[in-house]
Amino acid sequence: MSDLPFAATWTVKLLASRPYNIHGDQYQELAVEILTPPPVRQMLLKVPAHAITGPLTPGETREVTLLLGQVTAVRPTP
Repeated sequence: MSDLPFAATWTVKLLASRPYNIHGDQYQELAVEILTPPPVRQMLLKVPAHAITGPLTPGETREVTLLLGQVTAVRPTP
């Protein structure tokens, strides 16, 4: 069971990323530090490649959108 919320938008700091595939579908496993909402904590997120905007660089801040307990978008922070 996932400990991801039903719906949320988080600001995260990207710690690391690792590509992988499941039956030919491309994913990224993202190690992130959740900055908002408090408290700060670290988590691994499994994200479909199509949900990620732009290249991933460790140390950068990203906005993560979640819906139905799944990551639907990873975008650069505004």
